[in-house]
Amino acid sequence: MATIQNGYAFKSKEYVAQKQLLILRTKNIGSNHLFNKFDVVYIDQDNFNEYKKFAFKKFDTVLVMVGASIGKTGFITSNVLPSLQNQNMWRFRVKNSRMPGLLLYEYVNYINKRVKGSASGSARSFYRKELFNDFEVPIIDNNIFTVFERIQLQINNIQVENNVLSKLRQELLNKYF
Repeated sequence: MATIQNGYAFKSKEYVAQKQLLILRTKNIGSNHLFNKFDVVYIDQDNFNEYKKFAFKKFDTVLVMVGASIGKTGFITSNVLPSLQNQNMWRFRVKNSRMPGLLLYEYVNYINKRVKGSASGSARSFYRKELFNDFEVPIIDNNIFTVFERIQLQINNIQVENNVLSKLRQELLNKYF
């Protein structure tokens, strides 16, 4: 149904001050499960080819698989692209191009709720991929896919619009305050 990709532990010495290639970290997952650009870090755009394996695509799903925020989920929208996946999270991407990413997001949440107590580890809790790879989920009929596609497009459009409005507000505040 999906591929599961580990993140990468980018080195702080690779970070650049200019807004170039965005690194999304677990702390960038908002309470609405969408990614934000608060306290983000960047690496040089020239490094993209080296790290393209960790590039997000629109409608990918993210799950924090270790540490204090284990089980936190996120959904990638176009306002945070292009970006790369940092450590401590898995990226889920649909294998079947017809399946909407939002449905996969819901499947990951479904599994997550049922395996929450199954995390391993003594110092820091962590999930094992087998918990998610081997979990059986209810099958959604393909004719429902269009509903999920419409919803995910609306989520994306609203998130992009919110970004534009936030930037406009900040520009106005910066002008007068």
